[in-house]
Amino acid sequence: MEDINILLASDDNYAQHLGVVLCSIFENRKGIYVINIYIIDGGLSKESKLKLEELEYRYNFKIKYLDAQKEIFKNYPKLSHWGDIIYNKLLVDRLLPDIDKVLYLDCDLVVLGDVRELYSTNIENKVLAAAERSENEFLKERVVIDKSIKNYFNAGVLLFNLKEFRRKKIGKKCLHFIEKNAQEVDYPEQDALNYVIDNNFVELRHKYNFLVANPMKKSFKKPFIIHYNRKIKPWHQININPYNKYYIKYLSMSPWKENAKKYKLRGRLRKYIDKFFNLFSS
Repeated sequence: MEDINILLASDDNYAQHLGVVLCSIFENRKGIYVINIYIIDGGLSKESKLKLEELEYRYNFKIKYLDAQKEIFKNYPKLSHWGDIIYNKLLVDRLLPDIDKVLYLDCDLVVLGDVRELYSTNIENKVLAAAERSENEFLKERVVIDKSIKNYFNAGVLLFNLKEFRRKKIGKKCLHFIEKNAQEVDYPEQDALNYVIDNNFVELRHKYNFLVANPMKKSFKKPFIIHYNRKIKPWHQININPYNKYYIKYLSMSPWKENAKKYKLRGRLRKYIDKFFNLFSS
């Protein structure tokens, strides 16, 4: 049976959320097969790595840490909470020189299905597989610089065919795109991938990257991956998104489980406050 390679990226601010993603992956694994975890390390502390080590022991897997490249991105646009580390996905072929296929996942999501299902997607002769940003016909198309991207995809869940990625020098072209157009794009690394790949990708069903900021009707009942792509995340005090319960579920299984009760209490309190104000405003 084919080993599954998964790549994530995190600094210490996102260590807890990284742990949640890992718990969700292994809790939903069906059957016995190897999952190789690679983490682009943007400054994880010793304490955080010890907690992640607890997960390695519990689920019987091994993490390989990869040093995040920062110097080459020092003049790139800063991306709010992500920082420079998000650009490292564009170096995936260099970071994993001996691997031909890898599933990249952002750390603001949870996996609710067996990753083997997603990983088995046929991406032969394509650079990657990804889900379009929206099922809404009016939002599918996005203009990036001088090109109209008809099937614009979100870059939070990417199944890479690294053979094609290397052969077509996608990473190098994406870096050149950002250097040239840094001030003209909203989502530098995502816009770069869409622009350079130019629709040469396998379209995943939306359930594989269910965006809470833009829920789609077809995948509403049974999302495979819930991606908290809003600026306000499940761990923020004012967030009462109905999908937060999945994050809290896997957080309660993680070495950071002491925070789960706090988030639950916040959510309940916020609901009561909203009901109170709605009562007097109606």
